[in-house]
Amino acid sequence: MSGDLRVVTHLREIDPAALRALENQFRYDRRLADRGASFQETDVVTQHGLPWRRLVIAAASGDTWFIHYEHGGRGLHSHLVALSRSGNSWHVVFSGTDFYPYDTLSKLRDAIRSGKFREEAIEL
Repeated sequence: MSGDLRVVTHLREIDPAALRALENQFRYDRRLADRGASFQETDVVTQHGLPWRRLVIAAASGDTWFIHYEHGGRGLHSHLVALSRSGNSWHVVFSGTDFYPYDTLSKLRDAIRSGKFREEAIEL
């Protein structure tokens, strides 16, 4: 993530087609809660109907979106997904997981530089 970046902290600020492409990768619950909203953090369900994922921070650079979100359930963890546009289609070009959410661009960059995100092809 270098060059011109547009950092966003709300779902409404993410390109709708890129967000849809990400949510289409989710198994089961395809919803993503907005930053700061309630979500299902653990596998102990205390409030029914909450999404299992919540936005932490996202950034756009040209035709690429970097979306970082928390994923609850068994073992709360976070994901960083990069989606790139080719024509009218968005494709996942990177998917990595870590145990911590990074709530600022600076913290997220440091985590990326230090190799915190394990690249994985498991459930997003």
